[in-house]
Amino acid sequence: MTNPRRVLITCLTHGTALAAGWFAWSHWRAPAEGKPGPLEAAAMPGAAGKAGELSADEVLASFNAPAEQNKDLKAEVEQNREFDRLVATMEVPADLAAALSKEIGDWLLDGKDQRKPSPMIMALLYHWTIRDPVGMMKWAESDGATQEAMMWHSFQVFDKVVKDKGPGVLAGGLGGAFGSFAAHFMAQGLGGQGADAAQVLALKDTLPEDQWRRLRGQFERTWPFQQKDTLAAVAIAEQQPEMLLEFAKKNGAEGMKWLRGLLADQSLDAGFKGQVTGSTMWQDFVRSGTTMPLDERVKLLGGDEQAQARDLYGQLAEKDLSAILKNGRDWRHAFRHGEADAAEVLAAMAKELPELAGRAPEALRNRLFLELVEEDPERAMTLLEGLPEAEKAQVAMQAAARAFRNIDPNQFMAALGKIPADTPELRDARLEAWSHNTPRNHERLGEDYIAWVRELPPGLDREMALFSLAKTVQARDRALATGLRGELTDASLKKRMEEGR
Repeated sequence: MTNPRRVLITCLTHGTALAAGWFAWSHWRAPAEGKPGPLEAAAMPGAAGKAGELSADEVLASFNAPAEQNKDLKAEVEQNREFDRLVATMEVPADLAAALSKEIGDWLLDGKDQRKPSPMIMALLYHWTIRDPVGMMKWAESDGATQEAMMWHSFQVFDKVVKDKGPGVLAGGLGGAFGSFAAHFMAQGLGGQGADAAQVLALKDTLPEDQWRRLRGQFERTWPFQQKDTLAAVAIAEQQPEMLLEFAKKNGAEGMKWLRGLLADQSLDAGFKGQVTGSTMWQDFVRSGTTMPLDERVKLLGGDEQAQARDLYGQLAEKDLSAILKNGRDWRHAFRHGEADAAEVLAAMAKELPELAGRAPEALRNRLFLELVEEDPERAMTLLEGLPEAEKAQVAMQAAARAFRNIDPNQFMAALGKIPADTPELRDARLEAWSHNTPRNHERLGEDYIAWVRELPPGLDREMALFSLAKTVQARDRALATGLRGELTDASLKKRMEEGR
């Protein structure tokens, strides 16, 4: 007979997954339409409130987004045209602060929902910026109204200033609250206008150290890839390996290929090269470099010895397999619903990853087992057929400890059911698997998980579940922890609990 508690647990876990999917979709939709997503919108002027919440009407309205985009784009073109006209023709007031204060006061009368950037405010800010960026920045921080106006107008203003007058005009405005905006457009201008390394580094001598760091921090974010050699020269001169790595990462496979070529250059300072290749970011970069030859990745990660290479093959199998499962056919879905068996999925992965399948077939198989065991532990075990029983149990136990983070705990129990419970060598690993999964399941499922644990059939897994749950709740609910400890019958676990282990 079906256990109603287990049915409830299953419904809760699948409901959580559906809710998470909806939340992710609502965040993805807005940026894909060319509008700011909830997190981006929260950083915009006048943003308020319910980030991530979409009503049914809003979802339906999104289907009309292209027409609204065209309308917004047309309005922005007209606004920028008027901005350019005013800059070219206006009589610049002697007291720019007074003129701006008046314009901002009028602009603030519009409600935030209707408010749009004012070409006149932008033009006045433009003329003040090209004359005295430090004075303008200081004034912009004087009160909340001017700060809000700057948030709405500074991007267009700084962009035009740099294009018209060159990046250097903003050099005096890198301090203060709006200095990061100035640094962004200054760095973008330096890269876009083809400044060489000498010109960029010459700025360093004109700036306080903190302002130079602010500017330098924008280089890898704004620099065009065509200017990569200039950025490399600056990074090397400044001994900033992170700048190279961030820039390469931003440019994907092309950036990685360029960085590998740079590191292969024998003229590159060995110390700087070591800073790059010794960094955690570089290690992650190579592990995720699915377009690189497998042997090259192993070599770059230092896997020269056989044991090191074996471990690295497992790490690379995780990265490469995850990329295929994420971007190609949904093989997890196909396996879950019986549209493909484990052998078919393995054959498809071997076809996609021929190098890995040839060099380290066991790494590919073990990683795929971990991916599929969450979907159907019984059918996933067919991947391990033919292995010695001890090795099969070890692989299955490693998967049980690493998987099932947000999965129906009944699936976790089903996976453990395939692993002998009377093997002393795997006892600690079994307890570790329970210890890894229990806190997350208790956090997600609360009282239902507590009841589920207590309803497990007698045996080692129930004992380990009680032990792990008691440790999980000890700090927040001592009475519950005491009750769970009282249900323990396994002598070794009771002793561990008493010893605080």
